[in-house]
Amino acid sequence: MGANMAVESLLPHLKLQDLSESIRSGKKVIAPNSLHSWLIAQSASIKSENQNAPILVVTPGSTLDLQRELNEIAPELVIQTFPNWETLPHERLSPQSDTVAARYKALNMLRTNKQIDILLTPVRALMQPFVKGFGSISAPKFEAGLQIDMHRCAEELVSLGYVRTDLVEKRGEFAIRGGLLDIFPPQEDHPIRVEFFDDTIEEVRTFAIADQRTMALIAGAVTALPSREMALTEDVKKRAAELVEKYPGISDLLGKIATGIAAEGMESLIPALVDSMESLTEILPKDSKVILVSPDLINSRAGELISTGREFLEASWLNAAHGNTVPIELGGSSFIELADVLSEMENRNFTIGSVAPFGTDGENSEFAEFGATEPIRGNVDRFTYQINEKIKEGWRVVIAAIGHGTAERYANLLNDADIPMKLIEDLEEVSPNVAHVTTSAIRFGFSASHEKIFLVTERDFVGAKAVNTEGARLAPRRGKRIDPLALKDGDY
Repeated sequence: MGANMAVESLLPHLKLQDLSESIRSGKKVIAPNSLHSWLIAQSASIKSENQNAPILVVTPGSTLDLQRELNEIAPELVIQTFPNWETLPHERLSPQSDTVAARYKALNMLRTNKQIDILLTPVRALMQPFVKGFGSISAPKFEAGLQIDMHRCAEELVSLGYVRTDLVEKRGEFAIRGGLLDIFPPQEDHPIRVEFFDDTIEEVRTFAIADQRTMALIAGAVTALPSREMALTEDVKKRAAELVEKYPGISDLLGKIATGIAAEGMESLIPALVDSMESLTEILPKDSKVILVSPDLINSRAGELISTGREFLEASWLNAAHGNTVPIELGGSSFIELADVLSEMENRNFTIGSVAPFGTDGENSEFAEFGATEPIRGNVDRFTYQINEKIKEGWRVVIAAIGHGTAERYANLLNDADIPMKLIEDLEEVSPNVAHVTTSAIRFGFSASHEKIFLVTERDFVGAKAVNTEGARLAPRRGKRIDPLALKDGDY
């Protein structure tokens, strides 16, 4: 069977066009959580006159699961994420470099009018302003045959927030030894080694962090995306030097910036060191389409974000009174109120639709004739009985497992219960009277009574134990990071 691509063919069978048009026109569609990714994929598949504008999809929290499902449901769509920082604006902590790279890539694609069908962003990223022009500066590329002045390249890397070291071990670091340039671009799985002959690149290879040995040869170009959101330009360094006496509590941080050192937590000083800030809403084209995923949760999350940031700032000042580091409080870097963001969207003629699991019937809402699949919790008898009953009633049944081994196990369970089934890799021809077993990372299933389609997933069957381990993993990142918004009463 093909790897996690079968459900792509299921989308046309669901006949979601009318519901998707309602979302695109600014209505709320009330549907189970398991249907949201399908509705978003269908909405993005509808072509309109504004072809260059992506659909902005705003979520209450992480976009990873939604992105994975959308890539599977509609692999032909260009899906890009705009993630949030892991830190609060006033904290002396920098966002992770791979987060910065993903944000740069999204903004660069928007500014250069590259195709994006769906732009996924958490509400936290939507509410935080960034340096005006971020995403428009060019990033150095490394490819065999290119001519590059290594000294100027090093200066450019430093300005993009890279740290020069003797040995490259983390993202955002680079080292120069003779005619070798080692660099770890934040978006890459492995660091790269660029071998020069004079000013000409002879070859580019990946290398291992553990023993520093070269590995695979890279045929194409590798771009060194920025490691920090604030470029250390001459103007930024000059302003930092001027502020040293004005802010003695953070003179150590300002001093490092003034000398061109990418210091931890320097992003908290962005409003004082740059001319102006802007938000994602200002970058998107006018008349863009927006889909809010669970708008009530988004509103709740936005309120928590503002209040938590304020509480942590107050706590930091109390700690400073006892001799700890002074917090950095510069209003320009604070979060924008969600109401102001939505108002700006309306001013730019955005159409704001939404999908939600709950709601009331009204002029601006519409119910989807879908139900969530009831959790089976590992009960084999219940599982086979449910499948058998649906098949007897003429439903088209799809059972999705994350891995091939689990799919084969489900097929054996159905065989043992004398239920007709077949292992398939393409759901284009889904017929009644037989259970179709396939592989998919879709989290939860649903039932569509109007079309007699029943989807049950591995997580529906076993619960939270289902884990997708087939995705590629990045090299280890800094651990022990705490998300303040994830803290609960009693945590310390």
